[in-house]
This record gives sequence, C-alpha cells and structure tokens, in this order.
Amino acid sequence: MSSTNYFSKKGSSTQIKPFGTKFDTEYISSIGSDKTPMSISSGKPQAKAPAGDSYLYESGQQALVFEITAKLKDASGYGYMSYLNFTLMDGQQNVCQRDSSSPVIKVQDKLPEGRMSGDEIKGQIAFVVPKGQDYSKYTLMFSSNSDTGATAQVGWSG
Repeated sequence: MSSTNYFSKKGSSTQIKPFGTKFDTEYISSIGSDKTPMSISSGKPQAKAPAGDSYLYESGQQALVFEITAKLKDASGYGYMSYLNFTLMDGQQNVCQRDSSSPVIKVQDKLPEGRMSGDEIKGQIAFVVPKGQDYSKYTLMFSSNSDTGATAQVGWSG
C-alpha cells in the first residue's frame, strides 16, 4: 500500500535539524491533551532499488529509505507509531509517496507499527522518489498528529 494521504506540513514551529540528529520532543495525543516526552531520530536517506524482475516502481523511480529510532521517555505515557507519522517533501515542497510495503525493506526491518511503550523502537520507512536527485534537499518530517495538513513537530534535512 502506498499513500500520500495523511501528510503533515512544515510550519513556523517545526524544528529542522540535519539527518542523524536526535530530537527531544513530545508525542501529542490526537485529542491534544496528553503529551508524553519522547526522543526521535532519523538516519541519512539511503536510495535503494529492488533487485530482480519484481520491480514495483515506475521507470525512473526508486525507494528512499530512512532508519527511525524513537522512544517514549515516560513508560506510563501514550504514543502510537505508524509510517503515517512521517512525511517526505522534496526541495520544491512536493509531498513524496509513502511506500509501506516497500520491497527493499525486509519485513523484520520495517518500523514497528502500534502502541509505543518505554522501550526504544527502531525500523525503516520508505518513500518513492525520482532517481538521481539531490536527496540532501529533501526534508523528512514527523508529526504525532497524522491528520492531513497537521504541522510537523520536527524534521530532518541535509
């Protein structure tokens, strides 16, 4: 399943740091009243194309993969992690298509989806992008609110 629905946008309050940087932020519940301290980081983007004859992307496209690490700092707090919490924008602020079933990520390496506890979670997410781009101009954003048009809390670029 691939989707560009449920994307966040960069706002004046969105903090942007270089890929690989850890943020201390809050997981804000969908009703906005519960806030749980959390840390989150994204590795540098890795461009990958599936091997073999089962190439699922259109000609000239490939996956851009990110390693995500997140942890709630309060185990009694609430958080729900999903690939829908992430939006990738190219240098012209176009939203890139998510690829939740990317053939370039092994099942055991995908970002776990579900309720977060105090344990650190780690996994990969992918987006469909044109080949041969300067991916340092792309911005990966995180928002605990996956509603379309929500302002991202944090993001990574560079």
